Amino acid sequence: MGILRNLLSYVLTSALDKRKAALKEELQKKIDETDSEWVKIRNKGWLALIDAAGPFVISEIEKRLEKE
Repeated sequence: MGILRNLLSYVLTSALDKRKAALKEELQKKIDETDSEWVKIRNKGWLALIDAAGPFVISEIEKRLEKE
């Protein structure tokens, strides 16, 4: 049972890391392309949160980016 649990944990962590990387790329792209100081500040704040974020926070950031 321990091997299965470790494998599942690895798969879930890998998927979350991929989502984080995609979000970082998208946020940085928006920072580079905008002249809006508000967008730059907001996106830099989200970038600071992403490394420590769990799945719930990542989902919330993704939802907010979809609304833009």
